[in-house]
Amino acid sequence: MSDIGVLTTTFYKSMEELRFHLACQLVGNAIAVGHGVMVVDGSPDAAIGRSFLWLGAAVLPQTASGLGRSRRELFRHALDQGSHRGLLPQIFLWTEEKVDLVRWIPRIAAPIERGEADIVIPARTDQSWASYPAFQIESEKAANAVYAEVTGNAFDAMFGPVAYSRRMGSYFAECNPKERYGAADNYIQHVAPLEAMADGARVVSVPVDFFYPSAQKAEEEAALSEAMREKRRRQFEDCTQTYRLVAAALGLPKRKNS
Repeated sequence: MSDIGVLTTTFYKSMEELRFHLACQLVGNAIAVGHGVMVVDGSPDAAIGRSFLWLGAAVLPQTASGLGRSRRELFRHALDQGSHRGLLPQIFLWTEEKVDLVRWIPRIAAPIERGEADIVIPARTDQSWASYPAFQIESEKAANAVYAEVTGNAFDAMFGPVAYSRRMGSYFAECNPKERYGAADNYIQHVAPLEAMADGARVVSVPVDFFYPSAQKAEEEAALSEAMREKRRRQFEDCTQTYRLVAAALGLPKRKNS
């Protein structure tokens, strides 16, 4: 069993959703190369959670609604019940249904394994960005610019995945931007590294040539509508407002000693 555990939260309305099939591929591929996988699933159809269980993941039911709550639930389970099915890694990697990410896990985790970092935020290369829908590139690069503004470093927070050492686990399990900063309680995997940075944790970036699934790109571009554009605008506003609120409260970016 690998010393790197993969964590993900899932919620699908039906087994017909493309994202469900991508999640199955992610889970199966990660387990095939030796990573333990833990899933917190909130899908209304219990067969979805059973599918991940059948693939070999540790699956726990989501008990709290909302993005932030479900992710805290997962991060707590990873620390508290990490021994379930042998999932007792020293490094965790949180991700959504990013199938191609599995081959990059060793590279992403390497700085933590070498003792050079506490948290790693992988970054998409130009080649990786080229595989994304154009409307997504625009909004995510704009949000990343604000994350860079508040950290002083060009992190690709909007990519999504983040790896962290077990001793950083409490930053993720206890991250509650709504209670602490009056910010949106959703993308807490973006906020936890900010809190860790403020306490002196070493957060680094690792470039990866991740490829966005072509089927997902085609589906999203075909369904592109004003409603989807509005969803992206709300995501941008939520994220950037949160970054600025959190950074102001924590005194980020920290000034380097001269």
